[in-house]
Amino acid sequence: MMNSSKRTLLSIVCSIFTFSIMVVPLIRSEALQQDEKPFFFSRPHVNVTIQNNNDYILGVHCKSGDKDIGFRSLKKGERYEWHFRVNLMNTTLFFCGFSQENINKGVFNIYESIRDTDR
Repeated sequence: MMNSSKRTLLSIVCSIFTFSIMVVPLIRSEALQQDEKPFFFSRPHVNVTIQNNNDYILGVHCKSGDKDIGFRSLKKGERYEWHFRVNLMNTTLFFCGFSQENINKGVFNIYESIRDTDR
C-alpha cells in the first residue's frame, strides 16, 4: 500500500503530465493556424544598429540591466551593432548614453520589449 504523501505526489505528477499532453498540442496547433510560434516557444531575435551621421565623434555606451555592451567612439559613417534575444518575461530593456567629447547628450531607451516587440 502507498502512504498518502506518495499518493499525493503521484497525483500531482499525473496531473502535470495530463496537462502537458493536452494543453501543449492545443497551443502548438493554434500557433500553426496563425503561421507563427507562441511567444514562449520562440523569443524574438533583435538586431540594433546605431549609425553616426554627424560630423563629430559620437560617444555611445549601451547596456541593459544585466549586460554591458560597452563604450564606442563612432566617427561619421561608423556603426555600433549588437544583437540579443528578448527574455521570457518580455521585460528586456537596452539603453544607451550619448556624448560629444565631454558633453553628455542624454540617455535613451533604445529597445523596450513591451514597446518594440511588434515593430
